[in-house]
Amino acid sequence: MAIADDLAKLKQKIAQLQVKKDRAQGALEETMRSLKAEFEVLDLKQAKQMLKQLKNEAEEKQEEFEVALNAFEQEHGDALDLY
Repeated sequence: MAIADDLAKLKQKIAQLQVKKDRAQGALEETMRSLKAEFEVLDLKQAKQMLKQLKNEAEEKQEEFEVALNAFEQEHGDALDLY
């Protein structure tokens, strides 16, 4: 009987793991559909490349903004009571 009980428990554990696997696969497929629809990327490699590019662009824009803000403050700081 012990072997039969162990086998039943093992079958139950396998069934639970299969459900988890199926859920994870469904979530992955939905994520990939969203990436394709929103960002027109075909795979994770493209998504990572796009993310890297967007981060770089955001950093560049942040730096440009800070330079422009500093120049504005230098030029108009007295009128704005910044100094």
